[in-house]
Amino acid sequence: MQKMKAVQPLLQKIQEKYKDDRTMLSQETMKIYSEYGINPAGGCLPMIMQMPILISLWSVLSSWMDIRHQHFFGWISDLSAPDVILDLGFKLPLFQVDKLSGLALLMGIAMFIQQKMTVTDPNQKSMVYIMPIMFTFMFSGFPSGLNVYYFVFTILGILQQVWITKFSKNKITLEDLKRAPKKEGWFAQRMRMAQEIAQQQQQAKASGGNKRTPIGNSLPKKKK
Repeated sequence: MQKMKAVQPLLQKIQEKYKDDRTMLSQETMKIYSEYGINPAGGCLPMIMQMPILISLWSVLSSWMDIRHQHFFGWISDLSAPDVILDLGFKLPLFQVDKLSGLALLMGIAMFIQQKMTVTDPNQKSMVYIMPIMFTFMFSGFPSGLNVYYFVFTILGILQQVWITKFSKNKITLEDLKRAPKKEGWFAQRMRMAQEIAQQQQQAKASGGNKRTPIGNSLPKKKK
């Protein structure tokens, strides 16, 4: 996140320069990532690492008899069941839920704030809105105990980001990124290969379009 924040001014410049050319914008963005050793998919790693914890908690909270019908706080009357605050009256086709959870809604709002603070890549701006909405509906069918965990986890992530941004002295600069050793990851390598293939196709298309026979030369010559 600190690396992305350091290169944010560079990304904003190329976004303004190539706002009408998506191909050049993608190429220049990947060039900056490669030059400063940034993996744009690195922010997804913490989410993947916690998936085993979420699956384990979901399994335990769904089957642990001791917490069934146990009141926790406010409207949360059963940690092993969803804390429903609104009945939609129909099932959402993608998520197969017909009720909205209060904790899932709070978690979605907290996740939106967290994404707004951390996502700086112009190509990932849509994720600021898509991820919180998806998680809100997806977690509405989960046990409230699991949503308590994820809500607290998200709040702690926001506080950590505030501390890193406002109070931490170990901030990364562009000079630090230039001096650091560079290693091209799997995702960056695949993106570079895709960019090269697209560029080759564009060049082949342009060269093929230029190879046209002049009209004068295509007409049959008159016999003397």
